[in-house]
Amino acid sequence: MDGAVEMPITLSTLLASIDTSIPNPTNAVLIKEFYNFMKAGSTSESDQKNNLKTVISFGKWLGNNMTLYEITKKEQIIAFLDTKIEH
Repeated sequence: MDGAVEMPITLSTLLASIDTSIPNPTNAVLIKEFYNFMKAGSTSESDQKNNLKTVISFGKWLGNNMTLYEITKKEQIIAFLDTKIEH
């Protein structure tokens, strides 16, 4: 570890990053709709941030050629989660 302190990301920063970091516009729209769903359900800001970090990362991993609508098998999600395991 280099001793650097990671600054916590704000919810507004996460939301602003959706359009610039998600290569597939359909996925960007779906992630925004997911945020609105969480907000309407009275989830905490901490939960919203953690969930958004995960789905934004998943959206980046999917790239431009696959939408979230096309995820139909658990193996597709497991392949993404496998990239997050530290060896």
